[in-house]
Amino acid sequence: MNSYKLSEITEIITGYTFRSAIEPSIHGNYRVIQAKDITNDLEITGDNLTKTNLDKASINTIINNNDVILTSRGRFKAAVVNSHEPMIASSSVYILRVKNQEIDAHYLAIYLNSFQGQTQISKLISGNYIKSIPKFNLTSLNIPVPSVLEQKNIVKLCQNINHQQKLLKRKIEVISNISQNSLIKILN
Repeated sequence: MNSYKLSEITEIITGYTFRSAIEPSIHGNYRVIQAKDITNDLEITGDNLTKTNLDKASINTIINNNDVILTSRGRFKAAVVNSHEPMIASSSVYILRVKNQEIDAHYLAIYLNSFQGQTQISKLISGNYIKSIPKFNLTSLNIPVPSVLEQKNIVKLCQNINHQQKLLKRKIEVISNISQNSLIKILN
């Protein structure tokens, strides 16, 4: 298995620094990805992202479909953009744009979220109170890269596991509702 520095396989782009708080706009021309939008899902679709109005000429952080988004401070999570809507990244995230066609963006996000990836990231963190990853440190992060077929198999496995977790969570919610409603009927 080959191993590459993150800067060898991706272009690392720092998110856009807003001069003030992001002003939501229902008719905004861009959706904004912030650190809070990176959840345990492997993908970001844009459905729940804040919309805002920005002048396109001032933005160098436009996100492409299949870009990997990595939070730059706090808890370090990664997800892949699965949307063709106009989006930008805030300064609380990095855009990792895969340069090598033999690297699956979903595999990269899975690796960064894995125990091994998080262990490597923890060695790059700076700051005592608010943990952050300086861009310079991020460039040296080593990424093990299996064959394309192995990457695809890893992605399928992780997607299946995530799907199973969602089904179990839903099942627990249904059982809890049944339990609560049964108790209400018995007590009334």
